[in-house]
Amino acid sequence: MVKSFNSSNDWFSLEAFNARVEQSVFDNGTFYEVLYEYMEKHGLINLSYSELISRTYLSSQICCSMMSIHRDSIKENTDNNEDKNTDKNKDKKEYHPSMKTILAWCIGLKYPEAKIYQLLELAGYALSPSDRVHRAYRDLLHVFDTHNLSVRDCNNHLRKWEIDEKHFLGSFGPDEVM
Repeated sequence: MVKSFNSSNDWFSLEAFNARVEQSVFDNGTFYEVLYEYMEKHGLINLSYSELISRTYLSSQICCSMMSIHRDSIKENTDNNEDKNTDKNKDKKEYHPSMKTILAWCIGLKYPEAKIYQLLELAGYALSPSDRVHRAYRDLLHVFDTHNLSVRDCNNHLRKWEIDEKHFLGSFGPDEVM
């Protein structure tokens, strides 16, 4: 629990700020904790890399980066070996997926809209309603589940809306076959 601070000067202290950050992580979880919690709850955690690539339209390297953090932490917990694995995990946890990667991952794996917005926020992103590309992403997030849209379908809609291909979701070009 967060230590309470009585005066307003205490509230502005580094100790109080750090306590609020710690409480926020405790209350909300980290990006990867929320990402994996959903995957475990919905039976997605054991998907093969080829299935992840096919659903998310992301490269094998990105899928490996997203999943290896989880799989290595499981290995670390079962091995109770904190020497080499801890250093490895520390480096991998520095992998910060782009907004497009998070969107492709979540759309491909059918995360609910609210969970996607939570993950974007935990990763430090926000979709601006006044940005044309972000508006397109928002529109897709609002309907992808009810219309059973894949990442490829979403990219086709982005193309129709004349969004530049550099903003397409996933790692593959629109006409590449996986």
